[in-house]
Amino acid sequence: MHLPRSCWFVVLLILSPWLSAAQWVTQQQLLAEPPALLLDVRSANEYAAGHISGAHNISHDQLGMRLAELTAYRDQPVVVYCHSGTRTRYAIELLEAKGFSHVRHLRGDYLEWRSAGRPVVMGDAP
Repeated sequence: MHLPRSCWFVVLLILSPWLSAAQWVTQQQLLAEPPALLLDVRSANEYAAGHISGAHNISHDQLGMRLAELTAYRDQPVVVYCHSGTRTRYAIELLEAKGFSHVRHLRGDYLEWRSAGRPVVMGDAP
């Protein structure tokens, strides 16, 4: 079967959670064994409205310019999340391309964290 080029984008978008090289981390795993870095790649406003305790905020669109802040975590466990997963996949691809070797994706991202009634912290980054 031959699909038009415009359809391939939709196919890749649907399949992208299964195409990522990064492994998933469940909420229970995150709570039981916190990573060296929990990275929230949502905007500063989203972060201030509520984030997972201990998360460091660097918006996905600033990540490339702020990688120097994360070099200490290059060979340590890093768990990344956004609201629903799209920005997380972008951030993970960038981090892995820059040599980060233990990057994981929080399954369900912030949306499922909130839906599960997990605790959140309000306010800007310290």
